[in-house]
Amino acid sequence: MYSPKGKKPTETLKDLQTRNCYNPKETTNSKEHGIITKKHGLDRHTASAYIIALRGLKKP
Repeated sequence: MYSPKGKKPTETLKDLQTRNCYNPKETTNSKEHGIITKKHGLDRHTASAYIIALRGLKKP
């Protein structure tokens, strides 16, 4: 298994899990939610997941 910079795979996994945690709060009640639901034809759960992913990509 690939291990960047000589780290053990478990250490790498832990780093990724803590670094990529995003708060799903207010995703369903946001303005974006209605727009994304109509634009892409998604159900509310998928639209919320989409918003969370977009927020994750915007964070440094």
